[in-house]
Amino acid sequence: EMERVALVKMKIMDVSSFDDGLFEGIVADIFDPDRFDVVRSGKGADEEKIREMMKDASIVMTDPFHFQPVIRRIIEAAHNLKLIYCYTIGVDDVDLEAARERDVPVANAVEAHRGVDHHCGFISNQVNLVCSLRVEQE
Repeated sequence: EMERVALVKMKIMDVSSFDDGLFEGIVADIFDPDRFDVVRSGKGADEEKIREMMKDASIVMTDPFHFQPVIRRIIEAAHNLKLIYCYTIGVDDVDLEAARERDVPVANAVEAHRGVDHHCGFISNQVNLVCSLRVEQE
């Protein structure tokens, strides 16, 4: 008889500046709502609000416009953080030292010019990897 493993719903925090319609079209559809709770900070969110929202986030996603850099205080506020994903080819808006200190990988879209399909596939792959690692550890 196969042992059943209960999956814990993971919280994904999106701090990108994408408008809601664009975000829904690009990213939200790839995350199964039974497995992921996708929360957005919104464009004008201040750091304190984002830190509060990050407390139980497993993944943070950020964008190329740098409206909300993922700074040390935000990384430190996310006690369950497993991955920081940048929709861009660079990681300029992430405090890499703070992420390294917490053993949190920072992934980016190495070839962002290939388009939305590449982003969605990469994010989905990374999230599934994080989920499988989490199940194996529990």
